[in-house]
This record gives sequence, C-alpha cells and structure tokens, in this order.
Amino acid sequence: MSDAKTLKIIRAVKNISQQELATLTSISKSLISRIESGERSLTNANLNTIASKLNIPKNVLKLLRYSYAENKKISEEEMLIISKSLLRLIHEESVTYENPA
Repeated sequence: MSDAKTLKIIRAVKNISQQELATLTSISKSLISRIESGERSLTNANLNTIASKLNIPKNVLKLLRYSYAENKKISEEEMLIISKSLLRLIHEESVTYENPA
C-alpha cells in the first residue's frame, strides 16, 4: 500500500482527522497532508511514532504499507475492512493476554 493510503486507512480506523493525528504524534499536519497526497513518503521514524502514539503494532503498519502493492485486486474499502478487523483482533488478543480468564 502506498504511504498515502496507509495514513488514510490509519486515520479512518482510528476515526481521527489529519490535525488530530498531527497533535497525537507531533508530526506536522502539513507533512501528514503531503504524505497523504503522495508528495512525501512516510519515514520509518514517523511510522514508529504513529505506531507508538496510536497503540498500533509497528508490524501491522508495515503490513498495511506494503500489502496493497502486492494485492492490487483488493479495493481500498476492502482494505479498510481488513485493517479494522485485524486491529480489533490484535486489541482483543492483547486484552485476553493481559487479563487471562
């Protein structure tokens, strides 16, 4: 997936605006906008910051970042659904792991 689509998916899953993402991560709104428009690339440092601040496993973001290029038959809408499901599963697993019944 392109960096632009990765950020858009992350924001859609978390239901946050570019400004909210900027505030949470200390990455400028201007840079976020430029990444989403394809003018700039997402650096590994920014990817790590986003993962940390939004409590998303870094490897999930890397998966999102690279999976679209390899799966062009998956629409952006389908990728959003997959991403939400994956993040929900990860969250449920971490809650289960932290609080075993």
